[in-house]
Amino acid sequence: MSQFWGQEEVLEGYLAAFRGRSLRDEQRYKRAWVFLFPEARLNALTPTALEQIRGKMAELGRSPQTINRYVGFLRRVLNKAVRDGQLAVNPITKIKMFKEPLGKTIPTVTETGTSTVGR
Repeated sequence: MSQFWGQEEVLEGYLAAFRGRSLRDEQRYKRAWVFLFPEARLNALTPTALEQIRGKMAELGRSPQTINRYVGFLRRVLNKAVRDGQLAVNPITKIKMFKEPLGKTIPTVTETGTSTVGR
């Protein structure tokens, strides 16, 4: 069993309590963080180290939206660690998420037959 930041129970505890939409996505995010940050311990996570990891993810071709999803997962895990007394402060609270587009627009056709972009 791999040691996620030396605290496997933190991740497994989060996933065991997870009641969200997609457990499969959460498990994928876990695997990515274990790959990107294999040797770190919870108390070794700093905003600077996390910014470097985000840069590494961008180098691997991840979009800003995708990186935000991975960082969001880690934020949730570390928030749980703070609530459970395993960590004093969540270092991700000092990191800004990447700006994302408001959403996809769908072209629509008006009564006159001209195309417009839907809202």
